[in-house]
Amino acid sequence: MKPFAFSLETKLKVARIEENQSREQVKQARVACKACEDALAEVEQRIKAVEKDMVANMQGLFKLEQVMLFNNYMPVLKSLWQDRRQDLDLANRQLEETQNLLLIKNRESKILMRLREKECEKYRIELNREEQKIVDEIAINRHFHSETQIR
Repeated sequence: MKPFAFSLETKLKVARIEENQSREQVKQARVACKACEDALAEVEQRIKAVEKDMVANMQGLFKLEQVMLFNNYMPVLKSLWQDRRQDLDLANRQLEETQNLLLIKNRESKILMRLREKECEKYRIELNREEQKIVDEIAINRHFHSETQIR
């Protein structure tokens, strides 16, 4: 009997490669999300620091130049915060998309593996039948051979 060969072996290999690539994309998307979160946290810290400085300067003597500087700088920081927030939202959406793609690729690989296992089990059953058939033929031949020797 010929050796076991899964007809979709190439497809299974491709599915596994695509699954691994999807895993790498998820890792990269997580790193991108983390970087966006860090950038947003940094901007938030800068805003808090500027507000704290502004409050501290207002309690004592403050100069008009400093007030104008704070007044001009805060909208820039708020705009930067909005940009970082949008970047984070985009990174989170991309992470979700890559995770969904990974789930699809994972399912495909598992389905192909189950098909392979089923075909392999069918092959083993058929192989066992062939072996049993050969053993039965040998037993029958021995039986007839021993009866012909007795006569």
